[in-house]
Amino acid sequence: IRPSPAKTGRYSMLSPSTEEDDDDDMAKSGISFHWDKDEDLRLMMGGSMYIHPHISTVTYLTDLGAPTMVLTARVNNFTGEWMVPSSGEKEEGIEGYISCPKQGKHLSFDGRYLHAA
Repeated sequence: IRPSPAKTGRYSMLSPSTEEDDDDDMAKSGISFHWDKDEDLRLMMGGSMYIHPHISTVTYLTDLGAPTMVLTARVNNFTGEWMVPSSGEKEEGIEGYISCPKQGKHLSFDGRYLHAA
């Protein structure tokens, strides 16, 4: 059984599956970089409105699979343009961290951050 993407409230919950009905191995393809967002609202507003959850989470069901990478890269909620983290007038650059799979591990992070597995 291959799980498919499900909806939780108004935010997408990604499961490790592919759109195509093939035998693509998630260990090879992974889940590409993305922002969690209300996709229906984004499309309804012309493609540039990004409403993110307050917190995004990843729960590891096994010790297998690719690590999750989270970057502090964000987009402007109204324009969809990339935002570089800054404090005052100084750009700080993009920071990141990696979480390796471990059965039962639960990762949570700012829902506005770019991430992939």
